[in-house]
Amino acid sequence: MAHSWIPTNAALARRNIQVEPYCSRCSNGDYETVFHALWNCRVNREVWTSDGFYGKIQRLGREDYVRNSVTHGGHKPQASAILEWCSKYLSEFRQSNVPKCDRARRETACWLPPATEEFKINVDAGVKVGAGVASTSLVVRDYVGAIHSAAATVVMQEMTPLQAELQAIARGLQAGIQCQLSAFSVESDCLQVVKLVQQEEGGCRDVDGVLAHIKSLLQNVRVRGLSFVFREANQVAHVLANEALNNKASAMWVGVVPPCASQAV
Repeated sequence: MAHSWIPTNAALARRNIQVEPYCSRCSNGDYETVFHALWNCRVNREVWTSDGFYGKIQRLGREDYVRNSVTHGGHKPQASAILEWCSKYLSEFRQSNVPKCDRARRETACWLPPATEEFKINVDAGVKVGAGVASTSLVVRDYVGAIHSAAATVVMQEMTPLQAELQAIARGLQAGIQCQLSAFSVESDCLQVVKLVQQEEGGCRDVDGVLAHIKSLLQNVRVRGLSFVFREANQVAHVLANEALNNKASAMWVGVVPPCASQAV
C-alpha cells in the first residue's frame, strides 16, 4: 500500500496503462487511489462494515478481478459475496501451503477412539458471512466408535468464523457435562481457536467472554482436554455443520448415525 502497488485505476494510469483514473466502483468521479479504494469508496465500505480488519486484508487480491469483470459487462458483486469468496480463497491458500510433512499427516488423518470407557466429542462450525446465519455441530462417540449422540444447531445471527468455532467448542463441553459423561475430550479442526483457548495471556477482544467460559468448563473433572485434529479426522461434525448451515435447520440424533453423515462415519 505504501508504494501504491495495489492496481487501482489511478496507479495504473500513472504507469501509462490505458485506463481512466477514476473509481469505477462508486462512480463519484473520484480518482481511484489506494486511499480512496480502501477507505473513501462508498461501495467498498460495504465490505469493510461486513467484517473486521481481517476481512479487509483478505479481499484486496480480489479488487483487480472484480474491476475487469465489471468493465467487460459483468455485475458488481455484493459485499457478502466478496467476503465469502475471500474466506474460501484464503482457506484454499493456507491448505496449499501446508508443509509436505503436515500434508502427508493430514491425508492419512482419521478419527481415533478415546481411551477405554471414555468419550470423544468432535465439534465444528459454519458461517455464511454477511447472511446473518451460522451453525455449530457436535458428535459424541464412545471408545469403540459408536455414536452416542449428535447435534447440529443453526444460529440466526451474524458471527465471524472465530466466534462460531468458539461457540461450537463451548457447546461441546456443555453437552458432555450435562450428559454426565464419565470422562470426555473435545476435538476441533480449527487450530487458531484451539491455540487461542490454550494460551495463557488474556486481551481485550470481543471473544474474551466466551473464552473465559470455555476455560471454566475445561476445569470440570469430567473433561480430559481440548485438542486440534485435521478436518479429515473431523468429518462427521463438519458435514453436520454444513447441513445445518445450508438448510437453516437444527436437528439432534441419539444412538443413531445422522443419515446425512453416514458416509463420513
